[in-house]
Amino acid sequence: MLYVSTGVVALAVLLGSVRLGHPCVKGESVLFCLDALTNFVPNCTTMLVGLKNVGEINSTVLQSVSLSSITKFESPNSGISGIAENALSSFSHLKILILDGNSLSSVNQNWFRNPATVTELDFSSNLIKYLNESNLTGLSNLKKLNLRGNKIHTIHPDAFRSQRKLTDLDLSDNQLTRLSPQIFTSLKSLTSIRLYGNPWNCSCDAQVFVDSLKELNTSVLVNPMSVKCKTPPHLEGRPVFNLSVCSTATPLRSSATPTSISLILFNFFGCDPRLILRSFLKKSLSRNKYLFDRQVKLKQLAHSKHLERQKHLSVPNLLSKLEQLLLSWQHFPLQRLLREQNHLVPQRHLHPLDIM
Repeated sequence: MLYVSTGVVALAVLLGSVRLGHPCVKGESVLFCLDALTNFVPNCTTMLVGLKNVGEINSTVLQSVSLSSITKFESPNSGISGIAENALSSFSHLKILILDGNSLSSVNQNWFRNPATVTELDFSSNLIKYLNESNLTGLSNLKKLNLRGNKIHTIHPDAFRSQRKLTDLDLSDNQLTRLSPQIFTSLKSLTSIRLYGNPWNCSCDAQVFVDSLKELNTSVLVNPMSVKCKTPPHLEGRPVFNLSVCSTATPLRSSATPTSISLILFNFFGCDPRLILRSFLKKSLSRNKYLFDRQVKLKQLAHSKHLERQKHLSVPNLLSKLEQLLLSWQHFPLQRLLREQNHLVPQRHLHPLDIM
């Protein structure tokens, strides 16, 4: 079913009666401004701007007490390139702001007089490149945020720290490569998030993001299988949810035009010969590691035996052995020793001290 907002229907009805150059006119509760931002009629709840090439909205053009009743402001495809601080301060009860299809490069909570009243923002198809930690501060009651189709490449980890009530977040079709897991932690009330259409990085250095994304409930993530890797090249096009283990090496790919040698080997082995080569190299590396570990153990064993020998040859051990030898000499018959000496050397008279 084609969805058409009440503002668009009312606009179609009034197009025949509104002349070019005419100021804002009221149709039921809708204030239509098709050619100029003047004559703000009071007691309207919706304001629809149909101007083109608006440029920057300064801080005075929308200042009027008659705009305090407006709760919804729409200005799609109006060429809005910027909004000055306090430019929307007259919309004291604003809840919904729709500015899709413009040229805004940033979001600022200082546009509003009371940012806490805003519950829905639509900045799809603009030129926003990043969200810092203060862009959305104060928008504490925001429930729906549409940032689809921008140029966002960076989102600060604390960008959504004030959005505890945010239920619907659309970040699809941007330039995001990764998100901090802290972002998902801040979004306590999230029921719907769109992340497809971004060039996600699935390399090992982004493993924390990949794991945090896979931990999201599939009922929260819209079209989860459309959230695909862009880098590294060998994972391009693969859904993030299909990744199991971080891979650092590029898998072997069969050549589109194999040489005659590789074709012969393929027919002989029945598979890609490069797979056999990879298996052989893996086994060779495993064997080399075994030999290296064995050599290390042998060196450690030799070193321990060397230390044991050094222990036996230490000075305390030598003194102990000498002491034992002297004690044994005390019990040896001296006369027997002298006789044996005299027998061996009869021509010389031995004195007992000669044997010492």
